[in-house]
Amino acid sequence: MIYLKNNRKKTLLLLGFIFVLFFKLNAMDFKFNDNWGKPGYTLKKINAKRLEINFSIHNFSLNNIIVKDKIMQKISLQGYFLPNDEGCPDLPGGGRYIAIPQGAVVSFQIISSRTEILTNIDLSPAPRIPLVSEESLPEYNKNEQVIILQITLSIKVNLWVTNMNF
Repeated sequence: MIYLKNNRKKTLLLLGFIFVLFFKLNAMDFKFNDNWGKPGYTLKKINAKRLEINFSIHNFSLNNIIVKDKIMQKISLQGYFLPNDEGCPDLPGGGRYIAIPQGAVVSFQIISSRTEILTNIDLSPAPRIPLVSEESLPEYNKNEQVIILQITLSIKVNLWVTNMNF
């Protein structure tokens, strides 16, 4: 009886390892060599009237995950773990706060950007994050009202408050 339990654990562990290895080998890595700055947000210029922020993506991965018995893709971007809104395509997101003096008038302008278009990708929906008090796994339910025609990555922006999903 003990031999069967240990053997079952080893078999499950081996199957789990093969499963993870299979999906990791199927991950596609994308690298960009002509970046405008360091990865993530960097402050380029600052004075009393202007703030210039650069955002660069040096690399990201497209990983296969299983959602409701279907293989879908998930974009992984190092340092960005916030999911999108529930049911929307699960694009990594992040943001930064910038203090603005009371009474100041704020405007923003995108100075320049680059676009990379990926085709034939079935992005997984962002999961519903369970409450701490719930003992359940995240639920992946696609919001059918959200239509994504194109995903763009804006690289250089001049913003006062940033909150981007890539």
